[in-house]
Amino acid sequence: MRMDGIDQNAAETTCRHCGTPADAGRIFCAKCGAALRLPSSLIPSSDDDANVTSIGPMKRFVVTAIKYLAGLSGVVFWLCPLRTGTQVLLFVASIAVMLICHFGLSSIDEQYANKNAGYWPEPLDWTAPSKSDDPGTKR
Repeated sequence: MRMDGIDQNAAETTCRHCGTPADAGRIFCAKCGAALRLPSSLIPSSDDDANVTSIGPMKRFVVTAIKYLAGLSGVVFWLCPLRTGTQVLLFVASIAVMLICHFGLSSIDEQYANKNAGYWPEPLDWTAPSKSDDPGTKR
């Protein structure tokens, strides 16, 4: 490959600005600080990243509106005093709205309740020894 008219292997061994020899594996020149090679990603890309598409603004708006509606019905569910028949009906309606929002979000939003997305905690490994079981720790 050529980089700005200079062979990339040559750019790795000498600085193209000051001509100082560079050790193998260096990214910047030790003398002038110029970049010795092109920047590259430290995280390898996967095929999953290539298939991810951004959601449209309308879908984002609908998902956000459903999440706010579910939050509002959760507040009503939590704060409803249940003293009259109307309040009991409001309580039951808030449960129905939360369930409808849950099923709507699970069908619309791919990241909703996706266990690999980080919404849910990892299950505990009960067979692994805990830190307190380590005989080298002081108490």
